Amino acid sequence: AQQREGRERGLLIVGVSPGGPADSAGLMVGDILLDVAGRAIEATDDLLEQLTGRAGEELTAYTLRGLERREVTLTVGERPS
Repeated sequence: AQQREGRERGLLIVGVSPGGPADSAGLMVGDILLDVAGRAIEATDDLLEQLTGRAGEELTAYTLRGLERREVTLTVGERPS
């Protein structure tokens, strides 16, 4: 994850679908997604680029919850139409 002025930057999670991939990985509203599969995530487009075409794959992600940096495993789901 990139650091600017001593702070990590990422994408704030504002919604988690019950039973969805983020919920299954233990992500919560208010977590900050820092990195998915080795790529820094700073915008929704960054996340979509990392997940597109990877349904069913397990990816390592890093999040920030409060001051705690956490490693989680995400299983990419199909994007609803």
